[in-house]
Amino acid sequence: MRAIENQVFVVFANSSGKSEVVNPSGEVVAESGRGAEILTTEINLDERAEVISAMNLLADRNLNVD
Repeated sequence: MRAIENQVFVVFANSSGKSEVVNPSGEVVAESGRGAEILTTEINLDERAEVISAMNLLADRNLNVD
């Protein structure tokens, strides 16, 4: 999922009318039904820092690729 690989919160709506908010760990923190509604949720930006410290993707880069 894009939230995990980019270590950010992701908010999206798909063509079937369902919307979701996903945290940097890839967990859905809010989702709508298929009807018309306003989706709201609070996000904790500290979660992103926790995910980055636990799973530092930049540190895993291989810079010695030919």
